[in-house]
This record gives sequence, C-alpha cells and structure tokens, in this order.
Amino acid sequence: MSVPVSIAGLGQSIPEMPDSCVILVEGTVDCVKSVFVQSIGHSALSRGRRVVYVTSRASREVVAEMSRHLPSDAKFALVEGFSPDSLGENMVRKGVLIIDSFSYIMMDKDLDAFRNVLALVKSFSRTNESLVLLTSDVGMLTEKCNMVAWHIVDGVIQFMTREVPEGVVRFMRIPKWVDGRSLDRNIYYTFDGACIKVDLRSRVL
Repeated sequence: MSVPVSIAGLGQSIPEMPDSCVILVEGTVDCVKSVFVQSIGHSALSRGRRVVYVTSRASREVVAEMSRHLPSDAKFALVEGFSPDSLGENMVRKGVLIIDSFSYIMMDKDLDAFRNVLALVKSFSRTNESLVLLTSDVGMLTEKCNMVAWHIVDGVIQFMTREVPEGVVRFMRIPKWVDGRSLDRNIYYTFDGACIKVDLRSRVL
C-alpha cells in the first residue's frame, strides 16, 4: 500500500508515499512543512488509514491550522509531545505517523541518542508497514545529527526559498528518494499560508 500525494502537480515527481518508510521533510521555520505533511495525512485518512499526528505545539493550535486547509472531517489522532517509549502506542499497523516538529522534539538529544531514536522509528515503520513523516527546521539540529538523519531516512524533501530581484521564490528539492534516485531539479510552488500550489512552468534559478 501507499499514500497518494494529493498536491496537484507534485504527482509528476512523487506520485505516492510508500509504506514501510521514513520521509524527512526539511525547511525553514514556517508552516509550509506542516501543511504538506497534514495534506498527506488527509490523503491517508480519505483511504481509511489511521493517522497519528505527534505535535510539539498545543493541540488547539494544530486544529486551528488544519481548519484553514483541510475538510472538517479530517480527524487525526493528536498527541502532544513524543518519547521513544510511547512509539509502540502511537504507531499502528499500516497507519501513518507524523512527528511535527521532529527537530524541535529531538534538539536536545546527543548524537547517539538521536541516532538510536531515529533507528527505532525506522524499525517501527518496517515492522508495522507504516509511513512515517518527520518535519525538521533547518538549523535546529546539529550538522552531525542532520547527516545521520539523511543517512537513516528513506527519503528527503526540502522546502526552500531564495531571494531574486523579483522577490522571494519558493521551491522544493528531493535529494533522496525511496527508490534510490535523486530528483535533480527545482519544483517551484506558491504558498498562501494554507495551500501549496506547484508551478509546472519551466524555470531556471
């Protein structure tokens, strides 16, 4: 099984999120990463999958955020905070586990502890045939922790911005994917705070 990517235009690059894998979603400190993983979660819900959303924020903030871009029937199982000991409770077979923000929750861990938790998350994803999505704010983890994360996870999606004379340009990069390939191109998008729209026009940055 897998979870279809419901963002129009992105399916040309990554049409689905496979089960039994861990995907790291990186970006600057804004809510686009959360909106992205929530949209994947809603896609899973619409197909009868259970979604557990572990948040580093108050649940009411997350619910208010979701109400701006998801249908009212998008009922995630919300969990405030995360500890490795609770992983078995939160992970369900063939479900979807979202940890947002993984980098904030793990920022005080030393390298060995960070590696062990991430390896445990990956093991649970395999054992339970589940999809795990982790969000990470650029600069919150140490360089070594970030390198370990890239090594262990199955895929990496980066949300990036760059200033150009015309203003700020937003684009995604997929430097590592579950099938072993790297998508060596920028995927441009716009974001209004609630909706991600992929721009399929050919551009050079």
